[in-house]
Amino acid sequence: MIGKILAVFRYELKQSFGIGPTIIWLLIILFPSALQLLINSRLGGAGNVAIEDAGMLVVVLIPGAVCLLNALMSMSSFLHIELEGNTWPYVAVRSQGKVALMFGKYLVAVTRSMAAGMFALMLMMPLTSHALETDFGLLVGVTAALVVLSSVSYCSLFCMLGVIMHKRPLIMAVIYMVAFEGVISILPAVVNKITIHYYLRSMLVRWMDWRIFDLPILSDPNIFSLESNTPLDLFFLAAINVFCLVTAATLLVNREYRVGEAI
Repeated sequence: MIGKILAVFRYELKQSFGIGPTIIWLLIILFPSALQLLINSRLGGAGNVAIEDAGMLVVVLIPGAVCLLNALMSMSSFLHIELEGNTWPYVAVRSQGKVALMFGKYLVAVTRSMAAGMFALMLMMPLTSHALETDFGLLVGVTAALVVLSSVSYCSLFCMLGVIMHKRPLIMAVIYMVAFEGVISILPAVVNKITIHYYLRSMLVRWMDWRIFDLPILSDPNIFSLESNTPLDLFFLAAINVFCLVTAATLLVNREYRVGEAI
């Protein structure tokens, strides 16, 4: 089984670096730096940005946007592509072919998402607030850890959504992204605990030990899990990942898909 997954991974990783996907991948990587340059020009320099604002912007744009968008583009339509390309019958008749395909493409999506996040971090950090100089190393380490967690988690989520809603995966994934990760995750209510971004930003604030509640948009402590602890947050993230991957694999094995059904 592992050999089959790795075979799919190697093949799909090579295929993922075509001209079109690579251009989109690079544009997503460059987006945070471009936005940071625009902010610096409007405010008269990076040093005029508060440390908490600059740090939160780094985490929102890289683990929260770059990794999320790469996961969405790479993973949400993996089944749709196989059905539309008429390659699904060849996968389905092979022993453990469906699951091997899913996990192989999942590893490719995670790899591309992590790489994009790390490159975006290296490009953006030199442009951020000079006030971050005292916490520069810590913020880089924390953001890198969140890039890994974000990539693994969002790829798991979009893998499940891609299996459940395989006919219009990108549309439904974007709706989910805006509704849940964009709106519900910042609501001061219990429902925000089902979103991935809730746990990512909570770990950021806890690890950086920042006083952020003076900022108007972050004044409500209910949008963080500060009363919790990191092991518990990691447990909930792991539970979300396991649930998404097990659900996706179960549906993939037990449901029947027809060639051309996605069109």
